[in-house]
Amino acid sequence: MRAQTPGWHGEHMASSSPVHWHPGRPEINPDLHDVAHLIHQQYDGQLGTRAVDECLAQVAARFAGARVRPFVPLLVGRYVREELRARLAQS
Repeated sequence: MRAQTPGWHGEHMASSSPVHWHPGRPEINPDLHDVAHLIHQQYDGQLGTRAVDECLAQVAARFAGARVRPFVPLLVGRYVREELRARLAQS
């Protein structure tokens, strides 16, 4: 069970219904909270929260209509990390 932290809306549930996980940030599906948290920990200091949020939102949008969701967090994490690494390499 995950500890209650700011922005966490209950226990992790696979759902395709977006929620605001942090005020002022784009909506994100609950099944992506964990991967988003890890990516923010890895990249916020280098690229900024806004850039990470935008990348997460763009990549997550590609999977918005996915009917089979169990692998979506893994794929979103992979593609977001690839994109953010590319941005870092260009800077």
